[in-house]
Order: sequence, then structure tokens, then C-alpha cells
Amino acid sequence: MSDKNGPNNPAGRLLIVINGLRNQKNRRMHDAWGEALKVDPNEISKLIERVSFVSKLVDETEFRIKSLEDLNHELYLRWVPLVRKIFISLNLDTNLTSINQTLSPEALAGLEFCDDVLSQRCPEKMVDPEKLTELTNEVQQLMDDVLKSDLPDDLREFILDKLDLLLRALEMYQFTGIKPLSDALDGVIGSTLRSGKEWNVESINTVSVQNFWGLLGKISIIINFAESGQKLLGSAFEMIANK
Repeated sequence: MSDKNGPNNPAGRLLIVINGLRNQKNRRMHDAWGEALKVDPNEISKLIERVSFVSKLVDETEFRIKSLEDLNHELYLRWVPLVRKIFISLNLDTNLTSINQTLSPEALAGLEFCDDVLSQRCPEKMVDPEKLTELTNEVQQLMDDVLKSDLPDDLREFILDKLDLLLRALEMYQFTGIKPLSDALDGVIGSTLRSGKEWNVESINTVSVQNFWGLLGKISIIINFAESGQKLLGSAFEMIANK
């Protein structure tokens, strides 16, 4: 189920994507996935990346349902093999006939039940879409600024690569929730700290680098909110915040 900011659990997000596919009848798979995930179907690498992100919602839903010990897990999760098969045997050059035949409304009833129980018993805190748009715009602006900056070439390339990783995760939030963004931020911070001696990022006193640190802090706040205030990054982020 959804609140005003969208589905508040992985089952709800997966249900929206699947219904978005089924509603397109017998279109070419390539185009149908592009429309469902709001990406140009000709951007193959981006399309495949988004499909991969969405496929992980199956495992995430299964894990959360199994964590609720009083439920009949077999009953609630009968849909899992059917949906998982879609991703395992995905062929973007075919049409949607196979999906529409496999995922009938009856087959998806279990997924709807999962959405219902997770939305009531363990809903996620949803990030305001306006805040996500603001952060996305900030990442894009910073990418432009870094591209035009006088930073050393290796440092410029490093920061642009990390910003692109964060941008892709922000763009996927409506489909996948906070986890890919959390994983992306962990990866960015970890690789930045590991490369610190090589790049000596902390010693370069430029607006672009300072804004880069500030952006990481803002995204961390969003993640902590969505994850019910849990501190995901531990001492690694404290090291950055205190610089």
C-alpha cells in the first residue's frame, strides 16, 4: 500500500512495477520495461541496471515476510517463484505475452497480501518527493560544477564517478526504496576513505570538494530518517563529518 509519498514497503513497490508491465498488454519487453521504470529503453545499460535493482525487491519482500513469525509463510510467498522466474529468464527482445500469462491476478494475490501486511506491520518512513528532487538537482549541479572545475583530472574523474552512482540510486528510489541509496553512499564513503592518501581529498580546499562532503551529509540524513534513525555508517561517517 502507499502513503502520500508512494509505496511504503518492497512488496508494494514491486506490485506497482509488475502492474505497470501487465497494463501494457503485448508490447515489446524492451519498451514495456522502459515505460514501467521510466527510462529510455534505448539506454540499455541503464534499463538493465534498473531491472536488476527491482529484482532485488523479491528477496527483500521474502525476507521481511519470513521475519513475521506468526504468518503462514508458504501461503504468503507462493508468488515468489513465478516473479523470480521473470527476472531469471528475462529476454528484452520478446514481448509481454509470457509475463501476462504467468502473472495472472490470481498469481499476484499473494504479493498483494504481502503489501497489505507489510504496510501495516512494518511500514517504512517515506522520503518527501520534493526532498528527493532537491537532492537530485543538487547532485546534477555539483556534477556540472566539478566538470568545469580546476581540480586535478584524477580527482575530478573520481568525484564524478561517485556522484553518478548516487544519482542513479536517487532516481531509483520510487521503485526500490532507500536500500540502493544506502548501499551507494556506503560505497562512496568507503572508496573515498580508502583512496584518501592517493587523492588527498581532505587537503584540497575547494568549493566543489566541500560541496561534495556536504552532499554526502545530506544524503546520510535522508537515509537515517528512512531507516528509522539507525546509524548505518558508524564511525566512517563520523570521520567525514568531523573533518
